[in-house]
Amino acid sequence: MKTQIWLLAALLSVAGRGLAADISVNLDAPFQLVNQGDIIAFLGTIVNNDAAIVDLNSIEVNLNGLGFSVDDGAFFSGPPTVDASTGLRLTQTIDFEMFDVTVAFDAPVRLSTGTVTIVGGAEGPGGYDPTTQNVLGSSDFQITVSPEPSTLAITFTAVAVLYLLRRLRGKLSMRRVQA
Repeated sequence: MKTQIWLLAALLSVAGRGLAADISVNLDAPFQLVNQGDIIAFLGTIVNNDAAIVDLNSIEVNLNGLGFSVDDGAFFSGPPTVDASTGLRLTQTIDFEMFDVTVAFDAPVRLSTGTVTIVGGAEGPGGYDPTTQNVLGSSDFQITVSPEPSTLAITFTAVAVLYLLRRLRGKLSMRRVQA
């Protein structure tokens, strides 16, 4: 009985290994400083740390905060699989665009954090399987929204004009006192 339990545990371990895989997700620029109205393209690489070919079936992008819309369509133009790991540095995929984020013109000026998760699985003997939806790997990113540059310019100009008016008003009142 004890041997059967160990055999079952070993079998489940091997079977589970066929479904899941171990990859690393690396965004090229995970920290973005953007303006309201910008569109940011997030590019990155995926490294296969598994001995099997890994199918990249979908992407999940979670971004907290208001004023953002995410387009994950670029991911599906990338590679559908990542070759099996050979222990060499050449197992890394080329850089490709994973997703885009559009910042609304009225997005709050603040720091927002997010996570990108790649979903898929180790390729089985039947080849590519688009139905496998195991979490393969993820990476965190940050977007800091700053005010639109023209807003800063208008604010700076308004402060400068108010300062000059105040100085001019002070000089005029000094002339009245002297007269």
